[in-house]
Amino acid sequence: MWSIIHNLPRLSSWKAEILLITFQKMIGVKKIIFSAALLTLALLLTVKVSAAGKAAPKATGSIEAVMYGGAVHLYADFNGISATATQPDKGNYHVWGSVFGQNIDWYGDINSVTVGGQQAILHGTFVSGVADGNPSAGTPFSLKMTDGGSPGAGNDTFSSEWGITDNPSFAWTIVSGNLVVHN
Repeated sequence: MWSIIHNLPRLSSWKAEILLITFQKMIGVKKIIFSAALLTLALLLTVKVSAAGKAAPKATGSIEAVMYGGAVHLYADFNGISATATQPDKGNYHVWGSVFGQNIDWYGDINSVTVGGQQAILHGTFVSGVADGNPSAGTPFSLKMTDGGSPGAGNDTFSSEWGITDNPSFAWTIVSGNLVVHN
């Protein structure tokens, strides 16, 4: 390209003009391409910053509940946070209270979180607990909840089950506390 520009004075005026126009168009195209590349980069950075600023979907709560006419009286704290680009699903679950006259105190790690609308399904594994040896460490569990508003009693629903299922069958009657599904 430099040799063409350098030899412009030796060319006839109409050839020089055509070459100059062509060169200007090439520079214009390069400017357009460069501008488009910069705009694309700016948009990508904006999307990445926006995505990074948005919190991952999660479910959190602290509730008191009963089942079987009060023969089961439980308290539960839990939080489950959906995966991000750099972090897998995670969370914890702690349930304690009385089950048919026996005191329980179980802890679990949550390793799967699915949030949709006002509902969340959490799966995990118990890591410790005492109740006739059940559940033993390594026993999987499932939790399903719906955030029906505050307060939790009369509005939210919560169910649990040992094993992995998307429809745990043991429905809790929430008497106090609240659970929140953040989508």
